[in-house]
Amino acid sequence: MIVHFARHAECRKNLIGIPGGDGTELTTSGISQAEMLGERLCADADPFHVFHTAHTQTKQTAEIAAQKLGASCTLVDGLHSISLGRLSGVPIDEARVRYPEDNAHMDRWRSGAASFSELNIYGLEDGTAFMRRSVSAVENVLSPLRLTTASALIVCTTSHMILFKHLSSGITPLMPTYKSITFDYCEAFHVEWERVMQMSSTYNRH
Repeated sequence: MIVHFARHAECRKNLIGIPGGDGTELTTSGISQAEMLGERLCADADPFHVFHTAHTQTKQTAEIAAQKLGASCTLVDGLHSISLGRLSGVPIDEARVRYPEDNAHMDRWRSGAASFSELNIYGLEDGTAFMRRSVSAVENVLSPLRLTTASALIVCTTSHMILFKHLSSGITPLMPTYKSITFDYCEAFHVEWERVMQMSSTYNRH
């Protein structure tokens, strides 16, 4: 089954530089980006089922794209971004002052100098737990679509874009090659979901 993952459109917290935490509404530019996402996917011959995480920006992006696709939107229960511990929801400039050591690790991650397994951030969610709950949440909504010809579009945040892009390449969060990936607003890629499930299942047996 083909699954398309798309990063949400530009939202207000992106302009401030706030990683993680609660979501915010799309900007005017973000609304246009979401419309263009739907228009790009309209070229696909198969019908789409559109899903989104619980964040405001992903829900709004999905709703706008779905309107262009003539599809409805469904929340993926349990698919929320990885918790960045005490850095979640804290503006980057503020975090550099309040939590300099934690933020230094995050800066190395963002620059691609550190893998996820090298991060030492207070309260950071375990990578394996993040992977397992995320794959399970997506699988729960995809199972009913197995016997159809429909494609799925899942609008999510960057942490899930990184996760599923890596899993589709055979890379799990504890591997040294699991590093940050930069995605533009509404950038999308597609994966063979069976490949992601196979990778996750193989990992879980070890």
